[in-house]
Amino acid sequence: MRYTARNCVALAPTAFAPMALTLLMFSSGCSMTESKTPESLAVAKKPDSSAMANMTGMDAKAMADMPGMSDSAKTAGESSGAAIAKDITMSASQILHGKVQWTTVTMSTTTESAVVPGTLVPNEDHTVRIGAPAAGRVVKVLVRPGDMVRVDQPLVTIQSPAAGMAQAELSKAVAQVSAARAGAQYAATARARAERLLALKAIPRQESERAIADDELARAALTQADAEAQRARSTAEQLSVASNASGEIVLRAPIAGVVLSRTAVPGTVIDAGAPLVVITDPSTLWLAVSAPE
Repeated sequence: MRYTARNCVALAPTAFAPMALTLLMFSSGCSMTESKTPESLAVAKKPDSSAMANMTGMDAKAMADMPGMSDSAKTAGESSGAAIAKDITMSASQILHGKVQWTTVTMSTTTESAVVPGTLVPNEDHTVRIGAPAAGRVVKVLVRPGDMVRVDQPLVTIQSPAAGMAQAELSKAVAQVSAARAGAQYAATARARAERLLALKAIPRQESERAIADDELARAALTQADAEAQRARSTAEQLSVASNASGEIVLRAPIAGVVLSRTAVPGTVIDAGAPLVVITDPSTLWLAVSAPE
């Protein structure tokens, strides 16, 4: 049986002559006529795989998927496709132009360097910022930026009402300690005398017990006065109060180093915590580097 296509387009290579042609027919304007010939009774011949392999645009996968292909042809197509995927062929001119080289794979360590901007800054672990411990007025500034200072060197003097109050409380606490100590000594002497007289039965037991109670009270008063004096002394030390009763606060250098900055100005009124002087030890610095990711 033979079919003849009229007004249709067929796409098939010439190598398909031995096999039945597959006609791609478009629905518009296409008609088929049937004619019987002796050749129509013959069985279609299987396609030749070697001939198809040489066709333009025919790959191994297409050959393997076509009906009538043998298993050996499919296997050959798959093996050839795998070889093409794994192997790369380069000509001598390509190797020379691309400067391709071969070497043995080895383990190694590489280091790269980059130039980035950086700045030397003071080491914050060796830098102190001195501020005003209380509100007051700056009287003296004894240092300037760039000056080298030693430990416990006077830096700034401040006149402060808080300093005068702290000095007064300290003086009062010291006086109370002296009075309490004298009272404790007298109470201890009176107790010892009462105990001797009680042993001689020269005084009643009630007087002896009163002497013992007075001695205990005097000891407690001395302890309380000592604690109050310690508190007043600690407050004066925190305020850096001078030994005299002038109401001045003398700020001293806690470390030896160089004065980086000085914001204290004589005659200005400052609040508690206002920054005055910054000192750093220049023997160690930090490197601040601006490194991008």
